[in-house]
Amino acid sequence: MAKKKLVHRPCPHCGGTGKIDGPPMIGDLIYHYRSEKGMTREQLADAAHIDPKRIEAYERRLGDAQPSLSTLSLIAKALKVDLKDLIPDGYVPPKRRRPGPHTSMRDFERARREGDH
Repeated sequence: MAKKKLVHRPCPHCGGTGKIDGPPMIGDLIYHYRSEKGMTREQLADAAHIDPKRIEAYERRLGDAQPSLSTLSLIAKALKVDLKDLIPDGYVPPKRRRPGPHTSMRDFERARREGDH
């Protein structure tokens, strides 16, 4: 089976100029840098160790898909760009629904009292 050839097209968000018109969304920025590097979604997902469907969801703004800062960090590292390059003005990270391994016990207790958990 022949390997699928990646056809490089100018970024639809900037037209190849590197400047995005209007306020960019995270998905716009991910797509912009990914296409600039000539990467497929699958290549980016492999390099960032995340599901390719998540990359597609971020880029296409499917549902309420919004990456956490830790996921954005993995994507930025895979794209070899600074994390700040993927964070648009006014970005608010999604709320955590459950405490993770790096959530402090104080945050966990506060979330439980406030009913966020």
